[in-house]
Amino acid sequence: MTFFVVWTRWAAATAAGVANASALGQAVLTAGLFTLSILGHEGAHAAMCRVRRIHVEGVTLVMWGGYTTARTEDKGAKEEFLVAVVGPLASLAIGSAMIVVGDALRMSNQVLGGTVRFMGAVNIMLAVFNMIPGYPMDGGRVLRSIVLGISKSRLTAARVSEAGGQIVGGLLMALGVMSFTGSIKSPISGLWLVFIGLMILQSARGSVQRERLMILLEGGLVSDAMSPPPASIPADMTLSQALDQYLRGREDETFPVVEGQRLVGLLGFNTAAAVGQHDPLRAVREAMTGLGEVHTVQEDDPLSHALQELNGRVGLVLRGEDLVGTFGSSDVQRYATAKAEGMASPATAPPPLPPAPGWTPPRPDV
Repeated sequence: MTFFVVWTRWAAATAAGVANASALGQAVLTAGLFTLSILGHEGAHAAMCRVRRIHVEGVTLVMWGGYTTARTEDKGAKEEFLVAVVGPLASLAIGSAMIVVGDALRMSNQVLGGTVRFMGAVNIMLAVFNMIPGYPMDGGRVLRSIVLGISKSRLTAARVSEAGGQIVGGLLMALGVMSFTGSIKSPISGLWLVFIGLMILQSARGSVQRERLMILLEGGLVSDAMSPPPASIPADMTLSQALDQYLRGREDETFPVVEGQRLVGLLGFNTAAAVGQHDPLRAVREAMTGLGEVHTVQEDDPLSHALQELNGRVGLVLRGEDLVGTFGSSDVQRYATAKAEGMASPATAPPPLPPAPGWTPPRPDV
C-alpha cells in the first residue's frame, strides 16, 4: 500500500510535467506522511486498548499498512467496538487536519501544500475503506461486535463477519481483474486490489474456525491437554556425560536443564562443547544458558491464553518452577477433537517409550 500511494503521487507529478527530482521529493514526502498516518491509525487502536485495559502485544507496520495485535474480542462486544471504530475515526481526523494544513501551505508552497492535501484525501479514503463491513478490516470488526452484542453468540458474530469479508474480498478481486480488462486499464491498481481481496478472503475464512476452536477450549487448562514432560539434563551431570548421552547427533536441539524437577536453564551442543572441550568434567549448570529464550506456560493457565502466548510454538509446562510437561498445537488439536466428540475428559498423549541406549526423545522448540 505504501508503494502504491507513493507511486500514485510520483506518477501524477510526472504526468503534470514536474521534473523527476521534484516528483521524487514529493513521493518521499508522501511516504513519510503515509507512514505517520498509519502509525496514527494504529496508535489510536493501541491507545483505546490501554484505556479499556486490554493488553497490546504490539503494533506492526507491513507493506500494505499496519495492524495492532490485541485480543479485543475476548473482552466483549463493547470493547471490540470501541477499539475497532477508533482507528477509522483517527484516520478521518488526521485526513481532515492534513487538508486544512495543505490548503494553508499551498499559499506559500504549492508543491508541499499539494502533497499534504493529497495525503489528507488518502487518509479520508482509508477511513471510509476501513469501515467496509468485511473482516478483518475495522468495519468487519465493528460488524462482529454489533452482532455479538445482539446475539450473545461469538460463533454467530464470526459467521456474519466472515460472510462480510468474503463478499468484500470477492468484490475487490473482481474489481482488480476488471482493471486489466476494462476500458480504464490500471495494472498496478488491479494487482493491489486482487492482493488485498485475497488477504481479506483468507482472513475471513479463518475467523469462524478460530471461534469454533476458542469455544471448544473454554474452561480448559493447560494441564488438561499437555503432553508428558521431556527427558531433561540434570544440572549436576558432567558435560562429558551430557554430550555423550543427550547432545551428540542432536546438535540443532536445545535441552532443558533441571535440578530435581525445577527448570533452571537450557543446554545446546555448541555451548556444552565450547566449555566441555576445556574441562569435560564441569557440571552442566556451569555451561547452561538462562531461561530467557525458553517458552513456558503454567499448568493452570487457560488453554486459550496459553495458545496465544506460544503463538504456534511448542513450550514447556511448569508447576511453579517445576517442569511437568510440554504443550503445543498438537495438544490443542487433540483436546479440541476430544471435546468436539463429546469426551468429558480429553485424553492426554501417551507417555513416551523408554529410550534406547544412546537415544533421546524429540525435543520441543524452546
